[in-house]
Amino acid sequence: MSLDFNAAFAIGPGYHGKDWLRDELAREADPIRRVVGRYRHRWRAKTWEVERGRDEMVNIVGPGGFAFTISACAVSLYHLLPFRVFTSDEAQRDLLRGACAAIAELLGSPRVIYVHELVMASFYGGIDLDGIEADLRAKFGAPAATFEALDAAENFGSGCWYVEQL
Repeated sequence: MSLDFNAAFAIGPGYHGKDWLRDELAREADPIRRVVGRYRHRWRAKTWEVERGRDEMVNIVGPGGFAFTISACAVSLYHLLPFRVFTSDEAQRDLLRGACAAIAELLGSPRVIYVHELVMASFYGGIDLDGIEADLRAKFGAPAATFEALDAAENFGSGCWYVEQL
């Protein structure tokens, strides 16, 4: 089973709404531009667009495999990169980590949580990043201490997620 990459971010006081975020993402800071260039051919979206999401959420879909879901309390990023590639291929991991750091800076998020797509259910409960982290700890134990440990973890076992402090 191929599981794709997800990341979760806090929403800080510098966040100015979905249209502002779309415009900032469309500026494609260098780390984001590198990911867009690498994956543009594998993704249908060619521009950054705001779309209606489920419930009260909003989506921003952009080129290069990026799809964001924005709740009142947090932002979730889906990227088409298989999570196992993220955990095992340092060059591709560093490329996506650079983009995530740029996104976290835009959002004012002090950390990024990396997970595969099937463990982010708590995001849809409308909780903030602290709540998402607490839920992951309750369900899966402590996060992986290193990317090597993350790569070795079972999909739904202890250490199947990682927290990067920025």
